[in-house]
Amino acid sequence: MDTLVDSQSRSTERCLGAPRRGALFMIAIALITAGVMAGGCQSTGSSYRVSPESIADQFLPREREAEAHPDSVRLLTIMERDDQLAFEMEHSYQHLHRLWSSTFNVVSAGRTPTRPLTYATLWSQELSLASLEAHEGISTLTKEAAREQIAKEREAYRTTIQIDLYWFSRSERTLPPALLRSNAQLQMTPAGERYRPTEVRHLPLRDAVLSNGESVIYRRTILVFARVVDDRDILADANGLQLRILTPGTTRLEFAWSWPNEERESAMLR
Repeated sequence: MDTLVDSQSRSTERCLGAPRRGALFMIAIALITAGVMAGGCQSTGSSYRVSPESIADQFLPREREAEAHPDSVRLLTIMERDDQLAFEMEHSYQHLHRLWSSTFNVVSAGRTPTRPLTYATLWSQELSLASLEAHEGISTLTKEAAREQIAKEREAYRTTIQIDLYWFSRSERTLPPALLRSNAQLQMTPAGERYRPTEVRHLPLRDAVLSNGESVIYRRTILVFARVVDDRDILADANGLQLRILTPGTTRLEFAWSWPNEERESAMLR
């Protein structure tokens, strides 16, 4: 499994989008504009522009109770429009990120990150597919090229589990740590084996300003885990998972996600 190559297309360059909550909107060609976003990713317009601090500045649960399995695709529809494909979502791209984000529980104290800002985002299938518009501008491609990109993204999603950790600090004296593979563990629920990431990537430190005008610093760390272990899909029968982070300062954090037991849905082109 080429984790480095497959995950590259759906991790570092992924972008977030500005909130347009509660609205059904079409990712249309007319909205696609050139631009550069935080994180060094190419944007397809303001509908895909979001700052992690705007997510962190809102309430996030310590355990994200999702409405469906991460493999489900319920909020995204991929439609054929003449010679191209169009994405239709029930929420904005930013809101989709928020739906798969949770803050942390402190399991043991030490070097504790800023609460409640620090959070983690689990990449679901629909979030991964929606990222193709943010990064690739997939609605501008020919139908054949778009289908090829979707197939690659689905294959990457089927073979890896990606979680992005956003660690915030209010002081330059306590900068977010640069984690190693040994600092992270993933465990499925019901309780099972624990897994180390196959890849850890750190994006540059960034300055941000909260809604109250307070200045903060954050680092985005991308954690990639193998989804297929010993020929077994470790996520297929799970109804939740926990990410455990042990920092160099001996702080142990836990981020959690859960979802109901139900048949998973597949995204269909229609």
